[in-house]
Parts: sequence; structure tokens; C-alpha cells
Amino acid sequence: MEVRKQVIPFQIDYICPMCEKGNMRPTGKVIYTDPPQFEHKCDGECNHYMMFTGISYPYMDYEDTGNIIMT
Repeated sequence: MEVRKQVIPFQIDYICPMCEKGNMRPTGKVIYTDPPQFEHKCDGECNHYMMFTGISYPYMDYEDTGNIIMT
């Protein structure tokens, strides 16, 4: 049986830890480990680089509201 759930979408982002103004954005460089590592660069003034394991920012997440709609 198919079930529909109502959810609330959230965009998850990462603020640069160096300048605390820019957002970390993927550069396109990926290290293919398990899990993969994604290089990100601050889109603000500092141009700080970071690697994130298994995740690339920004991304979407969802919170279940608990409301189920039977189809």
C-alpha cells in the first residue's frame, strides 16, 4: 500500500569557519574514498578550503510532520 507523508523541507548549509560570512561551496574536486570526500571553498572574501566526508553543501533534508495521508 502506498502511503503519503507530509514533510517540511530544509536547506542545510555550512558557514565558513574562518570568516564566518561566506558559505562553503563545492569546487568539483572529489577524492574517491569510501565515503567520498568533497572539496569546498568559501564563496566569501577569505577563499578558505575544506574537505567534507560523505556530504556536499548545500543539501536538502526533510522533517516528518507525522501526518499520513492514505492514497
